[in-house]
This record gives sequence, C-alpha cells and structure tokens, in this order.
Amino acid sequence: MLNGVGYRSVTHVIVAPSPEVFRPYFPEASEEVLNEVFNRYAHVALTTKSHAGTPAPDLIYLPIERMAPFAATRL
Repeated sequence: MLNGVGYRSVTHVIVAPSPEVFRPYFPEASEEVLNEVFNRYAHVALTTKSHAGTPAPDLIYLPIERMAPFAATRL
C-alpha cells in the first residue's frame, strides 16, 4: 500500500502468487523453478546471492545485482 502512495521500498509482499510476473527477470529459470520460488504468498527481500531463493515458506530472496536496474533511485 505504501508504494501506491509514493513510498519506494526494496521489500514487498506478494499477496497473489504470479510466477509469470518474474519470468522477464529470470528468463533462464525453468517452469519448475519459477513455480517453486514464486508461486506463493511471500515477503520479498533482496540478497547478495546470485540466484532467487526461498529461505522460509513465506520469504523470497531476489538477487540485488539482477534487480538493481529496476530499483528506484530517487524519491
């Protein structure tokens, strides 16, 4: 909700699972990996690891190097 009113954040929550949203960011990922990682309700955080992962059932890590080009740089 805060993003909708203009706050920018690197941490979000996926409330409606949608693996297809992440396909453009991870084109090399198989259908199985996309489904396993992104087909869930989850908090999304950035990591320095080189790949997306699920360290907990309700948490997804996205590689900061991969996602940085899409991040807000100004408020």
